[in-house]
Amino acid sequence: MSKTRKKRAAYGLVALCVLSLVVGMGCGRKGNSGQVASQGNFTPQVFIEHQGGTFRIIRNGAPWYVQGAAGDGQYLENLADAGGNTLRLYWQEDADSLLEKAHQLGLAVIMDLPIPQIRSGFDYGNAQKVDSLIQHLVQIVSRLDTFPALLMWCAGNEFDLQREESLVSWRKLNKIVASIQQADPDHPVMTATQAGSLLRYAKIMSLAPALDVLGINLFKEIASVRTDWESLPEMGKKPYLLTEWAPLGTWQANQTAWEAPIEPNSQQKSELYRLVYENEILADSINCLGSCAFYWGQKQERTHTWYSLFTESGEKTSMVDILANVWKGKQPANLAPDMQAISIKGFASDSIAYLMAGKEYTAWMYYRDAEGDTLSQGWEIVPEGSYRQRFGGEKERRPQPMNHLTLDAQGDWFHFRAPATSGAFRLFAYVKDPNGGTGSANLPFFVVYPSPTPGLSDK
Repeated sequence: MSKTRKKRAAYGLVALCVLSLVVGMGCGRKGNSGQVASQGNFTPQVFIEHQGGTFRIIRNGAPWYVQGAAGDGQYLENLADAGGNTLRLYWQEDADSLLEKAHQLGLAVIMDLPIPQIRSGFDYGNAQKVDSLIQHLVQIVSRLDTFPALLMWCAGNEFDLQREESLVSWRKLNKIVASIQQADPDHPVMTATQAGSLLRYAKIMSLAPALDVLGINLFKEIASVRTDWESLPEMGKKPYLLTEWAPLGTWQANQTAWEAPIEPNSQQKSELYRLVYENEILADSINCLGSCAFYWGQKQERTHTWYSLFTESGEKTSMVDILANVWKGKQPANLAPDMQAISIKGFASDSIAYLMAGKEYTAWMYYRDAEGDTLSQGWEIVPEGSYRQRFGGEKERRPQPMNHLTLDAQGDWFHFRAPATSGAFRLFAYVKDPNGGTGSANLPFFVVYPSPTPGLSDK
């Protein structure tokens, strides 16, 4: 037996030991496999069925496979038009109106609940605080549980398992989950965690056995999750749902010498989205309940374009077209343009550039549009964004464009002055069609400033 197979066999044995503790620890209303237990004539509106070794969601008496996206409630009409059927909605104060709007569009909603993190200072060792939190959550659940768009609850996002004190929070999360299930027996309850090892997933299931589903936020690790679930023993196994996915996380990309991640251009992203969905996500029809593409809207996370499926002004990217294609089996009538590359004169295309402070440079963009639409172009220089200073995914502020550096811009080319300050920056290029589509690319560069230059300033 190979070293890899021995290691996986060992993981499976440990997982079996851990998961065996889970049997019999469910919340009563459901069996350990996720199948609905008999309670007279009561049948939940939504439940997890486990038959023949296969998990699936049953919603209003029919199977429901999640073709979804994760976001804050923007562009719901676009999601429905693209063939999506589910939104994972991060907690919003106006959840009532968003649930109603989703129902009108024929969309289901995975509703996140506002559960605090220990890294934010919440003390899960304080029983009084936990009880107050549960009362607050039950009030929210009782207010929203009759909305027909509701598919399931998501209790917490990316709880930390790295510290010993986090084990307390996971056990208390199990209490929270059971309380939500008691308040609303009509909808499953899940939590969303980061991707990890088979042992990590088994540990979560042992700490929070009341969970109906385990949500996983993951990026490059999608294939490994499928094989991990194949190695888990059937006893005590729960299904999983990809609660956030994109082909490549910022921390997984190639980096510059100054540790700036190199972002794929919009054409490369589109190809990756298709490959991942068709070859990885659809490959698991046994344990996977579906997926939510990240991010249905606009989000600053290292850059404002890395995960964003829409721009700040609402244009769709070609990644939206790809999702529509794999969800509906046909592509939209008009496709967003694809940005293929940008380059700065004197450097190879897509290469990492070291620029001299205050010196003038010229850049070009390369793109295509399937319909040959008349396109408009745009350029922008911004300071390199901060990231993961505390924890991935936390709110970031978009760096302000340095418009004073623009000397001339004529369509495909851009004449600019390098910043006066030494440090890391990015050059962004955009191309837009008249039908609400956009493509983008960016190039990280570093300004070398060996000596002060009189009169040169970024202010």
